[in-house]
Parts: sequence; C-alpha cells; structure tokens
Amino acid sequence: MNSQYCQFCRDPIKWVRTPTGKHLALEPSPDPAGNIALEKRWLPADTAGGECRLYTVGLTLSVEDAHEMAHGGRLLWIAHAAKCSARRPKEEVPVEIIQRMKTRLKESRQRNG
Repeated sequence: MNSQYCQFCRDPIKWVRTPTGKHLALEPSPDPAGNIALEKRWLPADTAGGECRLYTVGLTLSVEDAHEMAHGGRLLWIAHAAKCSARRPKEEVPVEIIQRMKTRLKESRQRNG
C-alpha cells in the first residue's frame, strides 16, 4: 500500500489500518462530516503483517459519536470509497432531456444546411 493515489480515480488518498490490520483509504484531509477518528495503536504481529508495530488506525464511529467528537474539536475523516469519483454510479440522463437534445440538434442541422 505504497501509492498515495487511488488506483481508480487517481485522486490523493491517505492510508491507515483498521483495528484488525486491514488497509483503509481515506480522503487526504479531515472533514467535519467524517465518521472515522484516527489514533496511534500497536497492532499485534498477526494483524500487522508479521511484526508488532505502531500504526495509525482508523476507527469507524456511530453518527452520535462522530457528532460529539466533531463538536469537541476532534478531526474526523471520510473513507475514500465514499467519495471516489470512479466508483460512483453513473447518473442516468432522463429520457425527456435526451429527446430535447436530439430535437435541438436536428433543428440546428436543418437551419445550417
């Protein structure tokens, strides 16, 4: 997990670990609407790739806890997967708008010859 950029959208990310040792990509800057608090923790060898090490761990908070911590001045973060532009579902263009676009294009072509 050396890359500091998302492999899908190429936006910058910040890597942390979950309490179980898995990698978690966060948005690179804190966000008051976030629900992930960061803290330093020693992770045991079985969760940290073979050796006991100090990691930045992302703790997912409930809505109430996140609200309380944000009001207390604690910086919170958002998981990158929640904002990744490459992973967002594509918005469907309504049929009526597509029909209007086709009609305007046809009219434009008729006017211009």
